Amino acid sequence: MIAAEVTYITDFENNSEVWWDALRDKLATITDSTQNNLFCALKELQQCGQVTLCGASEIEEFNNFVTSLPGWDDGPEYARTALIAQVDSND
Repeated sequence: MIAAEVTYITDFENNSEVWWDALRDKLATITDSTQNNLFCALKELQQCGQVTLCGASEIEEFNNFVTSLPGWDDGPEYARTALIAQVDSND
């Protein structure tokens, strides 16, 4: 079953400066004309430390983007990735 809602939360136990630097660099290259839902979600994550997404395509696009950045899973075993995904399947 595809999740109805996922909240991505910054994992502060993961000190992934490489990942955050890559995210900031990508966001800096996005112009007004290319801003979309993904950009808005990434900005919210950057500013608030978390973002909630609804809909399979939005979740998949976000997940594919964040996991493609360098440093995504370079953290220690107890905090492997830069973000924690909390899934609410709304069963």
